[in-house]
Amino acid sequence: MSDEMSATPDELIDKYGKYVFGVIRYFLYAEPHETHEELYQEVWMRVCRSFGDFQARSKITTYLYVIAKNTVFSFLEKKKRERTESLEELKTEPQAEQRDEALRLTIKAAVDKLGEDDQRMLLYKYTLDMSCREIAEELSLSEDNVKQKLLRLRRRMRESLGDCL
Repeated sequence: MSDEMSATPDELIDKYGKYVFGVIRYFLYAEPHETHEELYQEVWMRVCRSFGDFQARSKITTYLYVIAKNTVFSFLEKKKRERTESLEELKTEPQAEQRDEALRLTIKAAVDKLGEDDQRMLLYKYTLDMSCREIAEELSLSEDNVKQKLLRLRRRMRESLGDCL
């Protein structure tokens, strides 16, 4: 932990950049890549501004996850407030896009119902493509425990989504 406390911002970005980008992409998979890049920069600006307050009571990845998640949620709230779609735009939207958006919202709602630990496990496995061993190390669990949790999590998601998939 002391290595991170003395690390420069460039060293943190080199070490954890992929992780932060993965968190952003996980929450905003339907947004364009440019949005991911903008929020990635915003996360690192927030980290640089607040890193002096980091007291190392948790892992650096937990600290970065919280900042990235809060940045994404702030973006989504702002986007929600700014959204002013006209009725005409909705009428001309192609059916396939409506179905894709409905499916995306259904999946997002199912994921939002999960606890933060389950959401993080999905992030690690399916967005960051971490192995069960890597997830076990990150979460201080046994590899068998991670496999069992992922199995149960996939079952719950299948039940929750039903015929959507």
